[in-house]
Amino acid sequence: MRKRLQSTKRLAKVGTAAVLASGMLFALSGPLAAPTHAASAEAVSDKNASAADWGAFEVFREAVDGNDVFSVKDSIVIAALDQGYVEALDDSVSGAGYTFNVKGVVRDSQSLTLLYTLTGEKASEAGLSRFSIKNGDRDLIDSQGLAHSVVVDGTVYGYASFRLKASDSPVGTFSVTAPVYSRTLNPGYDPDSKLLTTLKLDVQSDPTRFARHESRLATGQTLTVDGQRLTVTEAYVTPLRSYVKLTADESNSKEIFRLTRAGLTLSKNGVEQTSRPQLGTSYRDGSDYIFQFPNESLLTDPDGIVFHADGIEALGKDELKLVVDTKKNKVISSAIPGIEVTVEDASKDVSKLTLKYRVDPKNYEDPQELTSLLSLSFGFADASGKQHEQTQAPDGSGYGHSYSYGGSDEGAAVLYFKKGDYPQPLTLGIEAYPNLIGDSQDIVLK
Repeated sequence: MRKRLQSTKRLAKVGTAAVLASGMLFALSGPLAAPTHAASAEAVSDKNASAADWGAFEVFREAVDGNDVFSVKDSIVIAALDQGYVEALDDSVSGAGYTFNVKGVVRDSQSLTLLYTLTGEKASEAGLSRFSIKNGDRDLIDSQGLAHSVVVDGTVYGYASFRLKASDSPVGTFSVTAPVYSRTLNPGYDPDSKLLTTLKLDVQSDPTRFARHESRLATGQTLTVDGQRLTVTEAYVTPLRSYVKLTADESNSKEIFRLTRAGLTLSKNGVEQTSRPQLGTSYRDGSDYIFQFPNESLLTDPDGIVFHADGIEALGKDELKLVVDTKKNKVISSAIPGIEVTVEDASKDVSKLTLKYRVDPKNYEDPQELTSLLSLSFGFADASGKQHEQTQAPDGSGYGHSYSYGGSDEGAAVLYFKKGDYPQPLTLGIEAYPNLIGDSQDIVLK
């Protein structure tokens, strides 16, 4: 049976932003998944050839098509390449034996994707990560989206997508700071990935390429699930993507972890196109739930736009504490039914805590809509109120993880902490749990 594993590195101090798209807590629940997209033949009449000739950009196909186990198919970049909507550039900078070259961009006023190469004698052993994009001193990146790179004949071919911060006027000239790391599975994030050098490049692109087809939509519509209110506070549509932000009411009695089976339907002249969020582009930030929906047909000026959700994952705000006695291997208090705790030695200095709980395997059958797994806050409090932090696993594999097996009705969360005489019991915070509340809702945005 396949094991669904929540990333150990991302669990560590994951912060306030967590991915909303299926697959990870808001998506840290399972493997990466390509977006599901349904559109009529009429809606995609101008992109029937899925293997269109990309010309000079053909060398990037392996990086964006999602054919290897470490990548996700980027439908927006592929659609833009299929239809010739990539702005060709040739801006480069060299240093420390490497040359960073931005070969093209795909952008609208809300997003930016770089198509780049990295060359040099040792380029095949390197990777770019943790990009910074600025206009003067102003940081332009709101969040990181999809990114991937491959090595072909000693050259790194990659792309990196970003959600841009709101701006009164789109920026044409910007600087890209590109740290070069030793190439690992996750350059710049893996413990053994070393910073080799940092390259900085000025880029000039056309920010108005899709401007005449972009529009900001009316806001204020409310989605109510199980008495919990979320209000549309931002909605924007471009030929590349649609953006929707919902904000939870402060008066809500429940903490909403995720909206389930979110989707967006665009319609024009009686033809409908439905899409779901791409992994890595939709996320939660505090009380805001921010979605990006791909417009794979590059449909412009839709007549109708409808946001949909099947329900939410949530717990009461008074149910977000998990109290355990680690000396007695006993759960003292929890809103999670049937949860059990065991503590064992991971090394002479570190203890391993495992929490097991029940899951419904049917909730994990759709690879595009993997329900969350139990996720815990990074810190915990002892009975005196003193705060402590988790520690890494003795083998250096991370701070902890959550998992379940395909077809199994059991899930588990694992964390590590330094051994000590902690006043019992210990209190841990719950950041996500698959408590599904079904209530299908539609919001008409246009």
